[in-house]
Amino acid sequence: MKKTYNLKPHARILFAAFTLILFGSTSRALAENETLFMIEVLDLKEDASIEKAWNYFDTIQAITASHGFFPIDSYRVKSSKPESDTKRMIAVWKIEDKSKFSDLMNDPLYKVNIPTRDSIFNLETRQMWFSTRRP
Repeated sequence: MKKTYNLKPHARILFAAFTLILFGSTSRALAENETLFMIEVLDLKEDASIEKAWNYFDTIQAITASHGFFPIDSYRVKSSKPESDTKRMIAVWKIEDKSKFSDLMNDPLYKVNIPTRDSIFNLETRQMWFSTRRP
């Protein structure tokens, strides 16, 4: 199920702070078997739609899972003013091993989907955080 939330433009900072408080600090070393989360804020390109973004994530889910990256959920970010609606989404991932990120990026099955990814997301403005749950 896809969720939609109305957030003001400055809510990105508040969301990041809330996420870090909720999931804990990344400054300490990971304990054995501790779950790591990745939170991404992604801006969509002008001609892309949230449906295309969700379809892209559905397409790569099996590929990312084979490398230990499991999508938890994704959210459409909406402005509090409908006339200034944003083209932004938030994706939350559970990660078994952050060091496997380069393996994922080099997977030929993932690489086939890069043109689709690049047609949907403005990666220059992507924000990404890694965090753990608070003990």
